Amino acid sequence: MKRNKISYDDKTMLLIRKIVLCILIHLFFNVVNANDSININQTVLSTSYPNKFTGVSSMSMYELVKSNYDSSAQTYQTAVYNNIYDLLKPLKLKVLRVPGGTIGNYYHFYGRGHGIDTSETTCAPGRVGNATFANMHVAFDNRVNKNIIEYLTEELDTLEKYGPPIDIAFRINSHTHFYKYDLRKYTDSIQYLIYQYFAGDTAFLSTDGNSMDSVKINAIATKLMQLQQNTLYTHIKQQLARDTGFARRFKENMEAVAYLKGKGVNIVGAEIGNETNAEYVVFDDDFDYLGFDCTQMPANFNFNILSLPMKYYIEGMIKNNLIVSLYADSLKAKYNIVSGVPAATSHNYLTLNANYEPMHIKPYDLGAKKSDLWNKYYASQQQVFALIPHLYSQEFIDCADFLGADTIYGLPEKRIHKIAERFYKFFIDSLITFNLKRVNYYGNNKPQWITEWNFSDGSYANNTFLHALYNYYFIRKAIEIHDFSPNYVQILLYHHLVGASQNWPLIKVYNTGQSLITQQQITYHPFYIWSNTIAQQVKKVKTPFWATTDNQITDVFINNIKNELIIQFVNTDSVAHFIDLKKISITDNNTELIAQKIDRYCLDAENFISTNGSNCAFFTNPMYQKAYQVFDDSLQQLDTLWMPAISMGKFTLHLKNKLTTAVQNEKKNTVFRLFPNPAKAEICVQHSNTSAKANYQYMIYDSLGKLVANGIITQQNTTINIEKFARGNYVINVINNNEFIDSLKFIKY
Repeated sequence: MKRNKISYDDKTMLLIRKIVLCILIHLFFNVVNANDSININQTVLSTSYPNKFTGVSSMSMYELVKSNYDSSAQTYQTAVYNNIYDLLKPLKLKVLRVPGGTIGNYYHFYGRGHGIDTSETTCAPGRVGNATFANMHVAFDNRVNKNIIEYLTEELDTLEKYGPPIDIAFRINSHTHFYKYDLRKYTDSIQYLIYQYFAGDTAFLSTDGNSMDSVKINAIATKLMQLQQNTLYTHIKQQLARDTGFARRFKENMEAVAYLKGKGVNIVGAEIGNETNAEYVVFDDDFDYLGFDCTQMPANFNFNILSLPMKYYIEGMIKNNLIVSLYADSLKAKYNIVSGVPAATSHNYLTLNANYEPMHIKPYDLGAKKSDLWNKYYASQQQVFALIPHLYSQEFIDCADFLGADTIYGLPEKRIHKIAERFYKFFIDSLITFNLKRVNYYGNNKPQWITEWNFSDGSYANNTFLHALYNYYFIRKAIEIHDFSPNYVQILLYHHLVGASQNWPLIKVYNTGQSLITQQQITYHPFYIWSNTIAQQVKKVKTPFWATTDNQITDVFINNIKNELIIQFVNTDSVAHFIDLKKISITDNNTELIAQKIDRYCLDAENFISTNGSNCAFFTNPMYQKAYQVFDDSLQQLDTLWMPAISMGKFTLHLKNKLTTAVQNEKKNTVFRLFPNPAKAEICVQHSNTSAKANYQYMIYDSLGKLVANGIITQQNTTINIEKFARGNYVINVINNNEFIDSLKFIKY
């Protein structure tokens, strides 16, 4: 009885162990299976994507151009850093926004270099009283020997040698007209018009506008459009165009456009201004109505533009539109270039509830109301083709708070990362789409160009895998919106390409003595993944892979000539996933297809804050600075697509018709089996060919597709030592005369 009891327990324990092992294997290596056929002709849209989703704001020329002083000639020799090109070529850029970025990046066509005038930045937001920034670029101007736009065209010529021409989204330097006070002389006349058309509502003009609703906003926009028909308004516009200072600055911008057109550069659109939203009235008035000049602003003065009385806000919109209309009309008439105006976005935000789940707060406050008015007014302008929202993420927590997260939140570090992941995804899904819908609604359904979008520059996760995930997810959302309405978002340009900052650039540059170091940031890789996919004129395929879970995103695309299937993925799970291609039927209508080659590009991070440089000082501590690796290769095994934990990437399947071959017949007649499985020290590969006339090769790959062992199968039973293998899943491929015969999976425990 006792022996029988022990035997029964042994069997029970073996069964339990097998069940537990199966569960663990399932949990550790989740499998993505799709029993349905993938028909590459069943796509979401009948047209390919427009190749406008992977553009960027241009690099800072201050950091791109090197200047070497020749003491004998007492001159500077200048050139563009060629090693930057090596990193730009693979991105296959389609649109370059020029000039890119902040007010400090404006290029003047007259003169050399940036041509930045100190007076143009002294009173700009964030630059008040700071002449150092502008003078830095003035010094740069003195070192270069060409106009900066010449360097730009050289850059485009160089990049064109490695791919199709790059289109330009050109930014008009309309700020200068306000810094030089070209419109100040018309202030009284504009205020006269405002009071004339708001004669029955003068009390409203002295308020901050918080009483506005959608009805009021539409009424104000209508009155302003009527105001523009007034002969006094027309006279102001004519006088402005004839003003000597304005005419010179206007001509400078137009000649820059003419130069680019003369070089054969295609300009897809002109962005007139940058993040304006009626700031111009502040620049134009120079704060003098507050009692002091902006260069003498008290250090403790905190000015909120939203608190401006409506008469000043409306004045700013009218002054801005005077400039917009002059540029837009000329660009359309001379070069058939359409124009866009920066939109204003609502002041909504995310917060966390008691369970640390993100919540979207949508107050219809003063900021939202003035934003809606701004967008409605410019959408009513016939010459304005598009509205241009700039979209940046909300900060989750900063560096200091992250270090104290265990005491602030009472949560472990890994939990913080998962909360941040949900926060940023939810931000894109809710807040970004909410703002785009509002701009679309008040923008009279005009196209939207998103010419600046990026991560918050104050977040603890800057230039980490979380930042890369945000970039990947943002581009994916833009494509999803495009699928919903192809004209909803026409252009999506990342901000920015190259710079010294560790926060945003795809490529970081910095000097060490006489050498310039160029370095791909971790954010480069999601952009590379998308840009190389979209560059192929792909269409999204309707497949079961669409399902997006908390930890996994998978999409499938087919290129226009239907010989490449692209499976893109993000896996933020703590375990690997894989796609079993043997269980997926890929068809071209009734023709079954198989992969004859699979290329892989994968960013595999150790954790969510893997980075190669961050503004958070603690990331320099080896405890936090964790590595990541990038795989760019071709797979040897053609039946399994591995997606490592904390990774993103894609597999490009080169397809061919599935045909019956002699090799496949041999596979049917050849029986291979592998045992034991799971195994600890060794496995045995067995086949039924007792004559052993054929020499079979075996190749063993780990879960990342890395070759870890190979050899020859010359006997009916061949033993392979796996004692030194790491724990995990492995695949052994059997090959005969370079032809694939069979594939077997096993687990090392």
